[in-house]
Amino acid sequence: PTRFGTLTPDIAQATVRTRMPSFDKKVLDVTSGQWVASVPAFVGDTLTFRLTYAAAADVDAKSIVIRDYLPRGMTYVAGSAAHVVNGAYTDGPGCTAAPQAPTAGTLSGLTYLEWRLCNTGRGATWQADIQAKVGPVPNVQPGWIVANFGKLSGQNSLGANYSLRAMALTNYKAPRLV
Repeated sequence: PTRFGTLTPDIAQATVRTRMPSFDKKVLDVTSGQWVASVPAFVGDTLTFRLTYAAAADVDAKSIVIRDYLPRGMTYVAGSAAHVVNGAYTDGPGCTAAPQAPTAGTLSGLTYLEWRLCNTGRGATWQADIQAKVGPVPNVQPGWIVANFGKLSGQNSLGANYSLRAMALTNYKAPRLV
């Protein structure tokens, strides 16, 4: 016996949604009291930067490392890091969790602070506020617009690597003479 009938097309459709952690960086505008993307800065000013991380609510994140690179002409104010940490942060292969203990380093002349969040629980949040001082001339020139950027790197539940970046701008100004 044979079968006869109508052919149906071979079509498939799928919707894929991915969830990533979020990462952001802002600078405090002291005149408005708001966290913004850019502020003017004068030699001698101390600026406050905020880095925030939020894990996806339903996906594990592994090997999370956050680095904050200070621009040339700025110096980290030692001991100024303040943290708000919620959720689980555990060690992973080659990564010891230290979400409230930044280490300092240099890369190509830039100073950075690094936090090892390592394996973060679903829905975990992390925030760090740090201060940096604008150095004297000749390191800082009026009119420079300098990006102060942060970088997050990590792995998803399947072990695929990813990175996110965020920045806050500092617009260096000439001293105000009265």
